[in-house]
Amino acid sequence: MKRLMLATALTAATISGAAFANEAQEVEIETFAPNVSYELLSEDARLQISNIIAGGDSYSEKQSKVTAVALNEGALIENDTTVYVPADAGETTFASDLKDYEPSVDASELDKQTKLRLSAVMYGSGTHSEKASQVKAILLNS
Repeated sequence: MKRLMLATALTAATISGAAFANEAQEVEIETFAPNVSYELLSEDARLQISNIIAGGDSYSEKQSKVTAVALNEGALIENDTTVYVPADAGETTFASDLKDYEPSVDASELDKQTKLRLSAVMYGSGTHSEKASQVKAILLNS
């Protein structure tokens, strides 16, 4: 009987600990991408996002990478019309950053999904020329 009670207590502690860890991870993800539905992310995507957040990238790079993973998972909240664009130490804006890659584009004319894809490229890893070619490809397909 004591063993059964001990096993039950250990199981309850493990489950509540896991639930707390999931809640903490959800809050951490929402910090970088509030328009992501945690429930729609696979366990692999959650782990990948945790690794991104724990990495040494800047806030904006983390934000765009988290958004890119969520976009690939289909976990972006569609009815959220806000596009979260990073503005860190340099107080940069999406529109001015986009001009660095494609000067002729008016960012206000782009749809939400295109802006998210462009953000993932512009604030992700790679050289400027690699990013510029990816930005051009996204703009051609939008």
